[in-house]
Formats: sequence, structure tokens, C-alpha cells
Amino acid sequence: MKAVLIFSFSLVGIGLIAAADKEKDIIRDKSPDGKFALRATKDEQGFWAADIVDLKSKDSVVSLDLYQNMIEGARLVWSKDSQWVAYFEPDRRGGSTTVYFRKESNFEVVELPESSAFGRL
Repeated sequence: MKAVLIFSFSLVGIGLIAAADKEKDIIRDKSPDGKFALRATKDEQGFWAADIVDLKSKDSVVSLDLYQNMIEGARLVWSKDSQWVAYFEPDRRGGSTTVYFRKESNFEVVELPESSAFGRL
């Protein structure tokens, strides 16, 4: 009986892992006002795309760069008033961050100074 239970739980676990792998859209990192979030979408070939999405209309507001399918580390970090958002894009060298300022339902990139502008620390 114990072996049957273990076998049953194993099958359920395998089914959940398979279902998660086939998931096409992931919504996470919602803005504090609940209007926007990070959406990651997997296509038929298994490649991921990322964007900031309007949660009400489900429309893409900003298309985000995604380095070689590295979706696990991609993150949005929001200001408390949902007017600023930083997008972290992981890559093999650590990653990069792009900051956006919200203007109504649109977002504009904020140009950040190059790290070389600060000199050597």
C-alpha cells in the first residue's frame, strides 16, 4: 500500500512539472497600483519574450530585451507610487538594468549615466 501511495505521488509530481513546463504565459512583478506587470511568453519553439503588460487590457506597453531565454532572473522593481520601474535583465556577465518612467499608460526609458562616468572606485 505504501509503495502505491509513493508511486501515485510521484506521478502527480511529474504531471505538475510537465504542466509548468508547457505554461505559455507567466505574469509576475505586479505594480503596487495593480495596473501593470511583467509578462513572459513562451512561443512554440520554446523561446521566451518579455514585456510590461497592462493587466486590464492584457496589451503590451513596453517590449523588454531578454538575453538568451534567461527568464528566471528577469525582474521588475517598482516604486511605491508605480511611476518608476527598473527592469533587470540577467546575462552571463551579471546583467543590466533599464529604468522607465511612467507617463499615463506609457513608459519612457530614463537614460542612466555610463558606469565609466563615475571613474574607478
